[in-house]
Amino acid sequence: MPEFSVRDSGLFSPNFYGGRAIVMPQAANIDAVEVFIITANPAAVMKPAIYENINGNLGALLAIGPATTGATYGVNRLPLDSQLSLARYQSVYVGFVLTSSDLNVASPPPGGAAAAFFSTTGTVPDPAPTGNYLANIPWATMWVSREP
Repeated sequence: MPEFSVRDSGLFSPNFYGGRAIVMPQAANIDAVEVFIITANPAAVMKPAIYENINGNLGALLAIGPATTGATYGVNRLPLDSQLSLARYQSVYVGFVLTSSDLNVASPPPGGAAAAFFSTTGTVPDPAPTGNYLANIPWATMWVSREP
C-alpha cells in the first residue's frame, strides 16, 4: 500500500481533470499517482498530473505522466514522466485526466480534502485554467507513490 494516501469517492467522467489536495507528511521523491478503481474499464484512458496548490487553487503543472489505457479493479499505478521532489508539508493536487469512458472509483470514509476539477479535451494545461471547481467533498481515492 502506498505510504501517503488521500481517500474519497465518486464517478469520474471523461474529458475532465480531477484532483485531491494532499499535504506531504515528509519530503519524498514521487514517481507515480495511484488510484483505486472499483469497476474495471479496459477502454479508460488516464493521464496522471500533479499541480501546485496555491492557497487552495490549482497552479503550475509540477509533474505529468504518459497516458495509460485500461483500468483494472484495485490499485492502478500511473507513472510520472520523471520523479517529482516534494518537501515536507508541501501541498499539491494529485489527480489525472480521463479522456474516454467513465470510471467508478472506491468509496472511502466520510470527509476529505479539497477537490479540484476542470474540463479538458484530453490535454494537461500548464498552468491549470482559472475558474476551477473547488470543494470539500468526497471525490476519488488517490495516492502519490514514492520510490522505496
